[in-house]
Amino acid sequence: MNTQKTLGSVEITKEYFVKIIDQLEKQNLYDISYCRKLGEILHPHIEPYDNQLIIGSLIKIIQQAFNDDHIDSWIEYFCWELEFGKRYEDGFATNQDGSKIDLSDSGKLYDFLVEKETPTEAPIKEPEEEWEDIDCDIDFSKLEAISCSNSLHIIEEIHEVNGEKYKVYYAIGGSGKAPFVQKLKK
Repeated sequence: MNTQKTLGSVEITKEYFVKIIDQLEKQNLYDISYCRKLGEILHPHIEPYDNQLIIGSLIKIIQQAFNDDHIDSWIEYFCWELEFGKRYEDGFATNQDGSKIDLSDSGKLYDFLVEKETPTEAPIKEPEEEWEDIDCDIDFSKLEAISCSNSLHIIEEIHEVNGEKYKVYYAIGGSGKAPFVQKLKK
């Protein structure tokens, strides 16, 4: 016996989709900024709250609306891996036939989701950056990160210092432990 019912449907226009994704990005950036400021006052590795339950629920609804609710979700790839399109480079995403998919902004993500006829596994091409573990004396806490992402246990920041890129990983609740640092190989 099937107990699932469709109670209604929501039309998500391109304009509305872009607005939702943009607001998710703003909330994510606000949360990161808030955590940093509170960390300056209390402790640099404290995450005072986590909105992932709310954000995850909203993304799940959008994924269902666009038949993108699977392990290789294009929406999640765009938001988290491509940092809302900011890390997108030509060729990062391709169709199964090898043609490129432009995921440089939320409007282009919407166009792609609407145009694809059936859900497919997302053939994701990972960024081709190589990072090496290093020890360094740079105090990254005094520098502005060019990007930042976080999970429940780790904050990852990317910094550019003297033309070199560094990834800095802070353990949340790490009790003052030094961050783990990687440098982009050239």
